[in-house]
Amino acid sequence: MMIFICSCKEQLSEIRAIELIRLNYKQQSTTDGAGTWLIDTIIVDKSTRLEDDSLLAFKVTARITGIYQVPVIEDAPAGYSERFLDTLQFVARKYKNVWMADDWTIIGSRHE
Repeated sequence: MMIFICSCKEQLSEIRAIELIRLNYKQQSTTDGAGTWLIDTIIVDKSTRLEDDSLLAFKVTARITGIYQVPVIEDAPAGYSERFLDTLQFVARKYKNVWMADDWTIIGSRHE
């Protein structure tokens, strides 16, 4: 019976984690002067339930690759873009029927 109860716990699906990551990059792209992030691949490496949180919460670690289109600024020519590889962590919390994400931390970032 204990196995049944544990297997019924709500989980953060990989699809929902990917949607939260895409939303984060989309929001960054809508900020004036921030450039545009075009995502190729998202790999969710780890999703760990946080037990000490009052809401259902998971700490997620993921790797994201894509193309970053640099905004037009003094030292960057118009239309310049570069490949990026980000590794980030965030906390996904479920409030009623809605998943929210916060505490975004970039663990590593490489631009080529």
